Amino acid sequence: MKKLFLYMVLGLFLQGCGKGILGASFTTDKNRYVNTPESTLCINYYEALITGNIHATPRREMIEERGIDCGPYKEEGIIAGEATNAHYESLKGNLEHLGNNSVSESLRSRPTNCRTRTVGGYERTFCF
Repeated sequence: MKKLFLYMVLGLFLQGCGKGILGASFTTDKNRYVNTPESTLCINYYEALITGNIHATPRREMIEERGIDCGPYKEEGIIAGEATNAHYESLKGNLEHLGNNSVSESLRSRPTNCRTRTVGGYERTFCF
């Protein structure tokens, strides 16, 4: 029964218009960009090219369909893409050291203290 409920909840998150939990879109439909301003569309297109985003192709299709000249926005989009890549690399650098420092080693080797109490007819164990 719990698995069925879990599948139903998961289905609700994944259904409808390709919107995920945080509003991220999993579809690559070019019509999403019909009302996007030219500058935003072009900058995001070049950023998506630099970062390898799956939404670069539908953006390019919409740019071609609307006949937009993205030349003036190319440099700004490339800079934004490089900044995004640098940000992701710094995040990776932060993750590499996790679990490899002396603080985490001391936390692992520290003894765990647990106490069991009866609360309202139930035995509860608290560890710290």
